[in-house]
Amino acid sequence: REFLQLEQRGTFTKLFRSQAPEGTIFLPSNMCHKAKFDSEGNVTKLKSRFNLGGHRAKNGIHVMEDARSAPTPRMSTVRHIVAQAARLGQKLLTADIVGAYLLAQKPESTVPIYFTGLTGQKEFDYNANGELEVVIYKLESNMYGHPGAGYAWFQHVDKMLKEMGFENNPVEPCAYRRGSIELALFVDDF
Repeated sequence: REFLQLEQRGTFTKLFRSQAPEGTIFLPSNMCHKAKFDSEGNVTKLKSRFNLGGHRAKNGIHVMEDARSAPTPRMSTVRHIVAQAARLGQKLLTADIVGAYLLAQKPESTVPIYFTGLTGQKEFDYNANGELEVVIYKLESNMYGHPGAGYAWFQHVDKMLKEMGFENNPVEPCAYRRGSIELALFVDDF
């Protein structure tokens, strides 16, 4: 289901290996699985996420050197926001952006990014000539696992918040304010 959703969103394009340029460095891909538990230790949800194998990405080729990480707020910033809300009698709200990284633009790279199917599995299909050929994928938008994905998401949400009238703190890039509203961005959580 996860793979199908990514394909339907246009996250990648399905191609044949012969369509990739000569000398292409293919990144791997994998599926990560996670179980969510309640307070008594019972499994409440099983989740899977299809990831690009960004650990094999080459600096300056698959990802720009200065776009490998995104800021996160210091704990003192979070404590400040919580204390301010308590002092002013304001409600404290949290939000999680579902599929956040998928909303951002593709991270900047010097070449198109191609990746293989799941590690340990090769996918085959018939090409236009009726020959069986290995299937590969070309990245079209941001995807979990890319080393620049977090940075691309931060750039996206920072721009959106500023368009909504929020200003970020010059010493804490993850803290924003608009009037009496203060928020801290922690990856894909507010």
